[in-house]
Amino acid sequence: MFGVTANPGASAIIRLLCWQLLPTFATRQCLAIFHSFLRYIGREPPAPGTPQYAIHWRWTHAAVITAYLFYSFEDASSLLPPNYYELLGVSPNANDDELKAAFRRFARRNHPDHVGRDGEELFIAVRDAYEALKDPLKRYAYDRFGKDALNWKLATRTDYMWTGQQQAAMFYGGSLIFLLVVDFFQRSPSSFWRYLLLASAQAFELRLTTRSRGFYPLSFFFPGRVTYQHVLLLHQVYISMSLAITHILPDIFPPGAADNASVTNALLNRTAVFSQNISDATTRLLQETMLAFKSDQNSTEKVLADQKTVDDLADSLVDLIIDSSLRSHPGIRAIYESAIRESSSNRQPHTNGSIAQPQVLDKVQTPPPSPPRSPAPIPKDDSVTV
Repeated sequence: MFGVTANPGASAIIRLLCWQLLPTFATRQCLAIFHSFLRYIGREPPAPGTPQYAIHWRWTHAAVITAYLFYSFEDASSLLPPNYYELLGVSPNANDDELKAAFRRFARRNHPDHVGRDGEELFIAVRDAYEALKDPLKRYAYDRFGKDALNWKLATRTDYMWTGQQQAAMFYGGSLIFLLVVDFFQRSPSSFWRYLLLASAQAFELRLTTRSRGFYPLSFFFPGRVTYQHVLLLHQVYISMSLAITHILPDIFPPGAADNASVTNALLNRTAVFSQNISDATTRLLQETMLAFKSDQNSTEKVLADQKTVDDLADSLVDLIIDSSLRSHPGIRAIYESAIRESSSNRQPHTNGSIAQPQVLDKVQTPPPSPPRSPAPIPKDDSVTV
């Protein structure tokens, strides 16, 4: 109906549910279509769970959120009820004579005596519009704060302005409390941008309602609308953009592995335990293998004397195995490489200013070899004649 708006509470709940359900569903469908197109042109799409698939999902989700945001703007703008000037068919800048002439033309065409009871509701709405607009004080309040301002029964423009700002403060105060409650239970990287958006919307509304004339850019794109309609649209834009920021920021700026200290520390701890277990098992295996090929006591003692060399060799093999496994794993490869880069950048020089030298392993002390025994004397044979 003319001049009647839908229940704002029900509208907000429906909008919130749409923002929570529709983008994910639309992203899944759009991504399936995109991957079908890749197969059509001969390119194999990434498998679910891989890093490349996650990139495809994030950018598709961001595109869906952006498209739905613009749709929300258009939907909110088209659902705004007509103002009194639009009912009378005149410009918001019309003077008293133009208002009177417009009402007379409308009454001649749409009076209930001519159109019957079906046009009675419309005629009453237009008559109320004319009665409000022909009073300069009520017209001032209506242009800025809407139909509700006609029931305030105040005496001056200052009173209307003060009451209107109090009504606006209730909206922004409730929004601020809601943001604080959400951040208390779940801190989000988009919190700062939501608070900034709230402050910007409130400042812009204050600027709109305190101007003596309309805001030119809005008047250019919406020439038939007045200030209170721009304010209603501003509220819808703020709500939609707040929900969009919550969804789209993690897609455009995903948290990196270097920024997630808990994940990095957990990965390093598990890697250390895994490395120690493999080191112990490899050392035992090498010892048993090498001892099996030694047949004498001296060879066995030599293997035991070279135990440190065996341990160093085992540690090197373990490092190679772990490094190859972590670099080839698609799920943790990026986190492992980021941790390696961070560890390299945090290396510090020695306390005395010199570069730390690698630790030199102690040489195994082995007893010097015994000198060879003297050759046995040649026995003298008296029977041999020279």
